[in-house]
Amino acid sequence: MKTINDIIFDNFIYRLARFWFFILYDMTGAHLAISLPHAHLMSFIHPFSRTIECKDQIETNLDKRITLFTYEDNIYWLIENFYFQNRPQLQKILIFCSSNEEQDYWTKWTERYRHKIQEPFLHNELDINLLLFGLKHIKTVQKQFFNDHGILNRIQEDKRLIKHALANYFHQRVIEEDDKTKQSEEAQS
Repeated sequence: MKTINDIIFDNFIYRLARFWFFILYDMTGAHLAISLPHAHLMSFIHPFSRTIECKDQIETNLDKRITLFTYEDNIYWLIENFYFQNRPQLQKILIFCSSNEEQDYWTKWTERYRHKIQEPFLHNELDINLLLFGLKHIKTVQKQFFNDHGILNRIQEDKRLIKHALANYFHQRVIEEDDKTKQSEEAQS
């Protein structure tokens, strides 16, 4: 099973970009094993397994625009003294949760901060959310490197692979829905 630990950040291309994409999953103590089947496609994400390292990157890169995906247990340092409000480089925060109850809690708590914190989602939706957000992120990064054809070719390949993974994901969902509908119709007859 691939996890966040299998993400290998492309320090050459994506570190040069103005827009950065972080994921924080500080696994100190007990933690969930979160499956990321497409981790090998996520070279645009800088992963952190320690909160202090993530915080240091945010604080020392004032000229960047950062989007942060973080696990529910790792959010407390962000809300302490409204840290997330006082860091303009921290543009957007997305929280992934362990359960429906936690998702409901964080959805209510973050309602008043929708300008910065998007509606939380469940951890089993992390892979697809990272791919969808990554596609948007890559389009933004492409604009920065419009004159560098070598980098553009590499970014274009990343985008193509992500689109292919998304197409497979949605195709599988359609098959699953069709199967449910077929079973439902068979049960009624």
